[in-house]
Amino acid sequence: MYTCKSSTLTPLPADSLPFTLTAVNPSAPFNGKTIEASSEAFYIGRAPSTYCPVPAIPAAACAAGNTTVMYGSGLATTVPGGQEIYIQSTGALAFTQAHSAATYNLSSYSTGPVYEGGAFFAPNGTGWTACPVAGSQGVWQVFAKLAGLSFASDCVGFYAKVHDEPAGTVGAWQYV
Repeated sequence: MYTCKSSTLTPLPADSLPFTLTAVNPSAPFNGKTIEASSEAFYIGRAPSTYCPVPAIPAAACAAGNTTVMYGSGLATTVPGGQEIYIQSTGALAFTQAHSAATYNLSSYSTGPVYEGGAFFAPNGTGWTACPVAGSQGVWQVFAKLAGLSFASDCVGFYAKVHDEPAGTVGAWQYV
């Protein structure tokens, strides 16, 4: 990812802030919609699924939980142990349960680079694809375009746009 100033291309810096994502593909029905964490996977067109253990944690200490905030290779949460993001062997973008590093059908424990004000890439700088979720009108599951995988003809490629949040922003106590 680059920026152009006075006819000079300069690489964008790696992102060091918490961020949210939107899907960008002007010809897709989900263009401009947010990418959210739900059911240990990521979706476009579905609200995030979050949890905060009230009353053990005072309700005032719980983040709003109405958007998915990421930070580096994980989710920006306050749950002890955090929650990591990974890619399943099916290409599905997924996240770990709270308090656990357990992964299912692990392909990669690393996503690709994240650029400040730029993009969030799949491993090796590859792109993303979204496939419609059967029985859920307007909901698309997010997958990495990994080598050797193919997707159904109704799946659509897209670019994941980074939207930086202020330092210290968390999205939820935990995502579920």
